[in-house]
Amino acid sequence: MKMIRKILLCAGTGLLLSTGSLQSVPGGIFHMYTVYTAYGADSSIIETMSIKFNTTYGDPEEIPQPQITINGSGVSIGDIYYKTEYENWKPGKKVRMEITVDAAQGKYFPVSLGRSKCRVTGADFVSAKALDNTTMQVKVDYTPVTVLGDTALAGWSSLDSEKAVWKKVDYAPGYTLTLYGNDKVVKRMTVTDNSVSLKEYMTDPDKIYYYQVKAVPVTADKFLHD
Repeated sequence: MKMIRKILLCAGTGLLLSTGSLQSVPGGIFHMYTVYTAYGADSSIIETMSIKFNTTYGDPEEIPQPQITINGSGVSIGDIYYKTEYENWKPGKKVRMEITVDAAQGKYFPVSLGRSKCRVTGADFVSAKALDNTTMQVKVDYTPVTVLGDTALAGWSSLDSEKAVWKKVDYAPGYTLTLYGNDKVVKRMTVTDNSVSLKEYMTDPDKIYYYQVKAVPVTADKFLHD
């Protein structure tokens, strides 16, 4: 509760409104009364909100746009602006987004909100500043994601029978390869190129060697979904 202190002064003959009563005031004498009025907490100011970015994975190598939702009392999402055109999105490369948040009737924004008051999940909070009393602009950095496609045309190099080669997968930063000899695992490895020499592991001439390769995310930024 918030208490407001009011000072009432009266001079001369008359009536003075005190707390719940009327009193006669003698002429020429000042009487001072302190009146406290209680008010409820001011709920018209928007103090907190949360914004969530949710990605639904689609077809392989497709880069879906995120679904954006907002939670908070008296707030709704208005315009959404991407600083990078959608056609130029790349998995793992951050995209700056500006989201306009509108206040409901009778609600108002403060000058700004920090990351603890404007919680963002699924993207990185940058800033939240009021454009006017009823509009706030929230800036975030969103990292696009994609589903990795399957490796194709895998085989052995025509110049080196012990060198594995395969077709590159779009957006894949790396691959895991498993080498088998007579259906048993000989070696597992992670590589960043679409070829690798397996000569040092293929030492038994009596074994039949083959390998399996799969595109996977290998960087610290887990922006790909296999």
